[in-house]
Amino acid sequence: MCFANQEEVLTAIGQVDAEIARYTPGRCEQSISGMHMADHCFEQGTMTVTTSYLQQMDTQRRKLLGVLDLMQQGTYGICQECGDKIPPKRLERVPDALLCVKCQTKVEQPS
Repeated sequence: MCFANQEEVLTAIGQVDAEIARYTPGRCEQSISGMHMADHCFEQGTMTVTTSYLQQMDTQRRKLLGVLDLMQQGTYGICQECGDKIPPKRLERVPDALLCVKCQTKVEQPS
């Protein structure tokens, strides 16, 4: 998704916030006393997956805030290395891209 304006980014941030709130530990906490060991192990596995998902959502939120910041500065879609415009196709695939493909390739190549 390539963001056309700040409103779209704010909407995406709101969606991520809602997802984070939905899975935040404590909302569906239950006591483990009296729980069968297998149920407890399943619950622990579920909590691990949930924690991982929440970390992914937090990372996504930070990226969206970065996009919003770039938009507010007027530099969204401009390569931070060479100053060229980042092609829309790249922004569709990587909305938080800071570098054009050419500069990103240079950064990723071993010295």
